[in-house]
Amino acid sequence: MSPRWQRVLILGGVVIGVAIVALLAVIVYVLLSGDDGADTEVARVTPTAARSPTARPTVRATASPTASLPTPRPEPGQPSPVVTIVPGQATPPAAGQPAATPAPSAPTPQPATPTSAAACPGPPVLSSFTANPSTVTAGEWTTLSWGAVTNATSVVIDQGIGSVQAPGSVVVAVATTTTLTMTASGCGGTTTLQATVTVNPPPPTPTPTLPPPTPTPTEQAPPPGGGSWGILTADLAVTGLNPDSLPQGKVWVTIANNGPDSVTNVSVTLGCSGTEYLLQGGNLSITTVPWTITVSLDPGWSAQFDTTISIDTTQASYELGCSIQVGFKDPNPSNDSLGNVWITP
Repeated sequence: MSPRWQRVLILGGVVIGVAIVALLAVIVYVLLSGDDGADTEVARVTPTAARSPTARPTVRATASPTASLPTPRPEPGQPSPVVTIVPGQATPPAAGQPAATPAPSAPTPQPATPTSAAACPGPPVLSSFTANPSTVTAGEWTTLSWGAVTNATSVVIDQGIGSVQAPGSVVVAVATTTTLTMTASGCGGTTTLQATVTVNPPPPTPTPTLPPPTPTPTEQAPPPGGGSWGILTADLAVTGLNPDSLPQGKVWVTIANNGPDSVTNVSVTLGCSGTEYLLQGGNLSITTVPWTITVSLDPGWSAQFDTTISIDTTQASYELGCSIQVGFKDPNPSNDSLGNVWITP
């Protein structure tokens, strides 16, 4: 190959290389311009010569690959406008005006906060708590009464009574002066009321007045009914059963000496029994363990002795009986007992 053709080939290769480099540069520029203005279209108007009333400007428009708008034509003597199209806006802003800001989206509804359970209505309220009667004698009963209770889940009375319903009442007996407490509990805490029952001691037991002993005569005829003064002969009889007070009290037995001899500090066995008929229904048996009493009585005299049986005719009726046993000659043992004695309200 001649040197001339070699120079032609070299020159052609250089031209082709320059063209390839220029093409690559254009492609890179186009790609970069597409990334920066994908959502914006810019129209520029550039005059090609000095403006005059008769000169017409040359318009050059550049557009993003995704949008195409007509190129605005400026009036003679006006500067070239630049218009920005905001994607998503219905109409473009007027020339010289700022781009409109997209309207804010509606706020996302927030889930409603669940409300808590109903609020606690407050501390428990006790309307009343009383004892009637508030003063009793030992062994007597009293009634505890209480009114309505609100804002409470439990109501309790101490002293062993326990949980109760409100309103209500209960009959109790206390041995000594006692203060009872009612406690109501609920979501608002606890509330208490108290009632005091005052207990008085029982009345003293009356002491029978005994007559002075009669001196034993040095000489005396044989006693009626037989026997002798060396062998004691006396007809002791049970003649009565009576309470010392009502409606509550103790029962006393009356023993009389029908003679013929006087008795002084003699031992007599006394025993009593009977039935308590409750006014609310049912009955209870009453039995005392026989015990020894000391009797001193002249003929024709009598005395009362404690049977240890207590009664309350506000709660029950009573049928009682007592008997005695003597260690000496008794001319009439048929009157040593007395039964079927009623004590009623």
